[in-house]
Amino acid sequence: MSPVLLFSLRRWLAAGATGLAMTLPVSAEDLIINNFDTADEVPQWPTENFPSKPNNVWELWWGQAITDGVSLSFDASMDAAGSAASGSMKLVADFDRTSGKGEYSVVRYLADKPLDGSQYLTLEMDVRFKPDAVTRPDGTFGTLEVGFATMTWGQIYAARVAIPASAGSEWYHISAPINKAVDQIDQLQGIHFKMWMGGETDPVGNSTMWVDNIRLIPPTVVEEPPVPVMRLEPALPGLHLVSSAPGIYDRQTLRTVTPEYSWVGRNQPVTYSFTVKEFPSMPGYNAFLYLTPGSGFATGLNYVDYSAENCVVLFLTNNADGSGGMRLAYKDSAPNSNGQAGHDYWTTDDGTGKGGTLAYVNSSTVTGTWSLTFDSDTAATITSPDGQTATGSLLPETAAKYANPVYAYFGAMPGDAARQGRTAVYSRIRISGTANPIDEDFSVMPFTELLEKSASDANGVQQVTPLDTPFWVKWSLPAVGYKLQQSLDLGATGWQEIPMTGALTALSERWRLINASELSDLNFKKGFFQLIKP
Repeated sequence: MSPVLLFSLRRWLAAGATGLAMTLPVSAEDLIINNFDTADEVPQWPTENFPSKPNNVWELWWGQAITDGVSLSFDASMDAAGSAASGSMKLVADFDRTSGKGEYSVVRYLADKPLDGSQYLTLEMDVRFKPDAVTRPDGTFGTLEVGFATMTWGQIYAARVAIPASAGSEWYHISAPINKAVDQIDQLQGIHFKMWMGGETDPVGNSTMWVDNIRLIPPTVVEEPPVPVMRLEPALPGLHLVSSAPGIYDRQTLRTVTPEYSWVGRNQPVTYSFTVKEFPSMPGYNAFLYLTPGSGFATGLNYVDYSAENCVVLFLTNNADGSGGMRLAYKDSAPNSNGQAGHDYWTTDDGTGKGGTLAYVNSSTVTGTWSLTFDSDTAATITSPDGQTATGSLLPETAAKYANPVYAYFGAMPGDAARQGRTAVYSRIRISGTANPIDEDFSVMPFTELLEKSASDANGVQQVTPLDTPFWVKWSLPAVGYKLQQSLDLGATGWQEIPMTGALTALSERWRLINASELSDLNFKKGFFQLIKP
């Protein structure tokens, strides 16, 4: 009999189900990805043996440092066990963080069918660096992020490891635990790792790394996962920005569809504002506004505060007591960074036009309306929900760089692993004084055509209105193979599957915002949900 979890819409109560975990001995062996015993495991193409790229081999994937000639090759002289009959994969890169060339990634795609990573305990490998490889100021060789490529071309990282200096003289073993609750962990198409050199002040130089013995380790016992726990929640009206993407700096934003939202040259004040309805209670969470000159940016490019050459930003953070503070800052002529050295966003502007903080304002509450107003091309005022204000100004030559085209971005970001999965809810976004003003209160579905999603995980940007999207269904993970269904009664027939389109993962749960049109009873008076594993 399949395990079933039910909810009644009539009373908003759950009839929970419990299950006992079972463990059975197994004789499973490690899944060897590569031991690098022969050169065929890292083929160079085109060659006589490999005129085109062969299947299921390591290849460069993405990262700015790749453009500087990252190379992959087989090295028979380096083996983690010191075996003359084996070798390793050698990766050579030239890093230049100041030019944005601070990372590279590689991937090996696996078999035709997806790999179920939840069946394994750890992802393991051995690494070693050339002793004179470039290092970060802390003495490490950089951060190696190891994990997987999903069937949707995303990444799941099992570990982020700062490689110590000792790896320059001996092999360093990495054992990365696999989180079975991560979304798509059962739908993997490859093994992936990324080498990242960190902040803008890191030195320029060559880095040579060897990698060996990449494998997946199964558990010594098979543990039957617990039955998922399911719950139903009313959805708070507004724009939900859920930090559901895997990275701590992944932004969830709406941006203007067109780059026509400059304040420069307007004959009236221009105001940009967002109203926070609900904010995570964990201090340090970030909400923001970015104003970025340029045009033709890809919709998914949401980290323009870092990638763009010039950017004006509002950074809002909360405190433990429910208060908050907002910073108005800018950077100038500093692509792929947080600003010029000594003039980043968090350094007080010195009036030279190189960048920094222009103004800072506090508020007794983080909820409410935060705004930025330009009364002229150069003069700015920021206002907090409790009415406190602060002013700052740009140099005329700096302001001139923000004549249209300019995009406006509104969003949120966790900034720390402990804040991932949290949600900020906006009740209003407004831009006034421009040629195409925006005043969106998210009360009508869909929101205005003047705004569009630009998010690391588009499913984490959800609009809630009482009549259209009345509630969330949430269930614990892992829940591999389970389907979500709903029905008007508890009979064996009549159950209809609700597709996972739009579902997201946050706080070790799967969330699905339910649309009223998907319900059998459009009056919300009666209905049941179940998770079922066929």
